[in-house]
Amino acid sequence: MLRRLTVLFLLTFIGMAPALSQTPQKITDKEVQQFASAFQQIQMLNQQAQQQMIKAIQNEEMEVARFTAIQQAQQNPDQESDATDQEMIKYQKAMEQVMVVQQNAQQNMEAQITKAGLSPQRYQQIAMQIQGSEELQQRIQQELQKQQQPG
Repeated sequence: MLRRLTVLFLLTFIGMAPALSQTPQKITDKEVQQFASAFQQIQMLNQQAQQQMIKAIQNEEMEVARFTAIQQAQQNPDQESDATDQEMIKYQKAMEQVMVVQQNAQQNMEAQITKAGLSPQRYQQIAMQIQGSEELQQRIQQELQKQQQPG
């Protein structure tokens, strides 16, 4: 259930980025360092946001699994929700809180990306290129390991 919230959150974050160029661009060593630094901060922010979203759902006296089931039904026009009126009220209140958490987290993530020296658009371009480049994945992984070593 937590994983579904994470996926929802990350898709929301990625989905809010402007359309990205499909042409791969050279990624400098400096950009690799900047990306790795921002990535680590984003991971921490993401974990915090997940915890806040779970708390928001639980504050409405809902189980995360039930919230997720209702959410999936809401997003799928072919699936009819079996939620009661009371559950829908709780779901709506929880969803409002979840959206606030997501918006705040996105702002914080964008601030961390900028603080690391990249624009949010460039960060997304690099993230997209990582998916198709084993060499770039290795460069980022090496930089992450380097940054995590005590200096």
